[in-house]
Amino acid sequence: MWEDLQEIRSLGITVRDIHPGNYIGGKLIDFSRAWTMNHPCLDWTEPRDLKDNLIRDARDLEELVYSWAATNQPPNGTKGYKVKPPKGPKECAAGSADWLDANPTLYDWRKWEEDPEAIDAFIYKELVESVAKE
Repeated sequence: MWEDLQEIRSLGITVRDIHPGNYIGGKLIDFSRAWTMNHPCLDWTEPRDLKDNLIRDARDLEELVYSWAATNQPPNGTKGYKVKPPKGPKECAAGSADWLDANPTLYDWRKWEEDPEAIDAFIYKELVESVAKE
């Protein structure tokens, strides 16, 4: 699940809403609160705030794993599973710089555009100028 979250981040997506209801069969299925590139909140957020969001995702994932382990019964009938989350989310949740390994703001979504400069101009006009006028 951590590797999947890292992959999602590397594609320019910040989930921002990790809990058991958003997973089926160990796969994240709900992206309703996610920020994706190009999203003003992801493009223009302060690095510290982005880091806080990514750390929160890691903590939520860690909590989800422990919660699942505590409330599910293994086939052998013992109470709860013993789990050891991977090192990545634990370090990220602790505020380690490892969060940079999959920084969603580094995804180059413009590479898919025929004219990246036109897209940048459009975004500036529609988002920056229109907000400034309000």
